[in-house]
Amino acid sequence: MKPNAVAFVLLFLAANAMVFISPANTQTSPPGGQSTTTPVQNYDECVKAGYPTGKAAVQERCWTPTSFRIFVKGLKPTIHQGLYGSITLRSGNCMPGMIFGDERDKIPPPNPCTLMTVDRTVYIMEPIEARYKWHGPYLSADLPPFKITKSINSIYEIELPVGRYELCVEDNGKKYCRWVPFTIEKERLQEFNIEINHAVY
Repeated sequence: MKPNAVAFVLLFLAANAMVFISPANTQTSPPGGQSTTTPVQNYDECVKAGYPTGKAAVQERCWTPTSFRIFVKGLKPTIHQGLYGSITLRSGNCMPGMIFGDERDKIPPPNPCTLMTVDRTVYIMEPIEARYKWHGPYLSADLPPFKITKSINSIYEIELPVGRYELCVEDNGKKYCRWVPFTIEKERLQEFNIEINHAVY
């Protein structure tokens, strides 16, 4: 690959991380499965700590690059212990493109990679055996959930007792579960912003 092409790809990837919050550079599990070295718990704390901010799916976001956590501005949970956050769907061709020669002087085509807020049913599951998750993000069996809620205007919240759980969301009539188990602690709230990924790379 030509040096100019390499530089373009690197620049595109950096911009993609800032504007679109690419799943390759964001959290892939609820907070219980992440590093506990970052004390940030919400958007305001994230901004105060000096972490980067940007907009994606009409949401103002702040994220911690070291622990791959995303926080959305304006979320105000009414629960006192459990999990809350927003739900988005990524789709389209999200492979970085390259422009050469005369094409660089033309207006670029619309970005085919989209991220939009959606509503879904959220399932809290007891820890799931690995054999049900071997074939991709969808469970291979319709396991019963521990607790269910449904998002409103893409925002969900669910009160939970202390314990260890897994998170799934309804997608195409199946349970979409691409995150590792997480732990709910006494009198603690955890923000986790769900991204369902239908994109191609």
